[in-house]
Amino acid sequence: MGRDELSLLPPSPPNATRARLYGIIAVVTLFLLLLSTRSAPISEVEIDWVPKFTKQRPSSSHANSASKELVVDGVGRHTGTIIFLHGLGGTPEMCMQLVNNIRPRLHQISWRLPNAGLIPVTANRGMPMSAWFNMNSLEVLGDDKLPPDDDEKGLHIGVKRVHDIIAGELKMGIDAKRIVIAGFSQGCAIALLAALSSTEEIGGVMCLSGWLPLANKWDVINGTRMHEMQTDNAADTDVWWGHGVDDKTVPLGWGEKSAKELKELGFGSINFNTYEGLRHWINGKEQEDMGDWLVQRLGIV
Repeated sequence: MGRDELSLLPPSPPNATRARLYGIIAVVTLFLLLLSTRSAPISEVEIDWVPKFTKQRPSSSHANSASKELVVDGVGRHTGTIIFLHGLGGTPEMCMQLVNNIRPRLHQISWRLPNAGLIPVTANRGMPMSAWFNMNSLEVLGDDKLPPDDDEKGLHIGVKRVHDIIAGELKMGIDAKRIVIAGFSQGCAIALLAALSSTEEIGGVMCLSGWLPLANKWDVINGTRMHEMQTDNAADTDVWWGHGVDDKTVPLGWGEKSAKELKELGFGSINFNTYEGLRHWINGKEQEDMGDWLVQRLGIV
């Protein structure tokens, strides 16, 4: 920097003035930080922004080695984790408004938002899109008929990714009972199977506008009906379900049938909630109910 450039800079303030200036900056910074942690106005989740407290980590993917997962750290002592899986065509960033709305009630909880990555999807004319598993068709064959499981291998790969995240949280000292798996639409399908097949006694599974895959893959063992992926302790897992009454993408009937299947598999705690006028989305009332349920399981300890 030359002499002329230096002459354009304002003179340095005296020490007392500089101290006052730094104090003002610190107060303003603290105010903005507190403002950023307040809950955003509750509305349908559609804003995809990433706050500064969010980290990006490389995440293994069956489709795209460059895919990232978002990690939103809790404030202070890390006492629990929510693993949230986005839907078909979605990204972790698209879930951030939801996280931001619920997070002020669960400051000590970290959020892990894996990215499905891009895979060719037959229903998308074979073009790559963000998906946890392939689907041959997106056509709704009937409210009471669950979709065919076209990509069983993809389902198992997605489930393993969730189990790997759980294993990582356990290594960090997080109690399995303070880990909740959640997902929307396709992400719900993976979340359900991951909870069903977990060897850990997790804190619960949150199902949003999704369905139970591989529902016809069950057997009777010692007089008890069990899903082919179901572990012995799985039926003790608490289930919270939210579904829009006007959902035409994943019909309410799929959710109701899935809940019935879970009951027949021995699940005794299923909190099933429906929302009038809601399509394939998440609205403010559902977010409030989600927060209430999560606080019951993952509140301050």
